[in-house]
Amino acid sequence: VVAPAVFEDVLDWKPKGTFSRSKLWESFASLLSQTLFITIIINFIKPLQCLYDESFAPVLLFAQNVACWSGEHTNLAITTMVFLCFMFLRCMSFLQTAAF
Repeated sequence: VVAPAVFEDVLDWKPKGTFSRSKLWESFASLLSQTLFITIIINFIKPLQCLYDESFAPVLLFAQNVACWSGEHTNLAITTMVFLCFMFLRCMSFLQTAAF
């Protein structure tokens, strides 16, 4: 898992390879992947929600001054999809290791 290795390199407060086995990391990863999963996913999906109306061009639901799928929204959508993929892969890897 990448995150514990990054924490070990940046913080330099634990010997290499021990942070990923710590109870703090396990608790944090469990909280993110199980308890807060739905909340995080819902908030990540918000930048992808557009409001379609026949009388005007589609706009972003939470920021109605931004046109959908053009300009600023394209960058926001790409960033959102990257984070969704990371979150999905992180949760799946955690659940897979927790099952064994």
